Amino acid sequence: MPGAHFKRQAFAWRKLTRAMIDKPFQAVKERMANGTAISCLAQKELEELQQSANSDPDYEDIIKNVAGISYAGWPLSYYLKTCGR
Repeated sequence: MPGAHFKRQAFAWRKLTRAMIDKPFQAVKERMANGTAISCLAQKELEELQQSANSDPDYEDIIKNVAGISYAGWPLSYYLKTCGR
């Protein structure tokens, strides 16, 4: 079937992308619960969310996705800044 290989590959990529975003965020939440969290974007935003009266159920997902994108983009931006030019 045409395109079947690409669909299987896209499914694998999706799993990897979700893991790249979900696993570090879950680790931050676990460390916050243990009191061992290191200060970072996700930790600061989650603390602010806990202290606010924000009742938007999607806000935690927004924090997770913004943190994941910003951390995923760091190696490229670092490379471009230091040796890519």
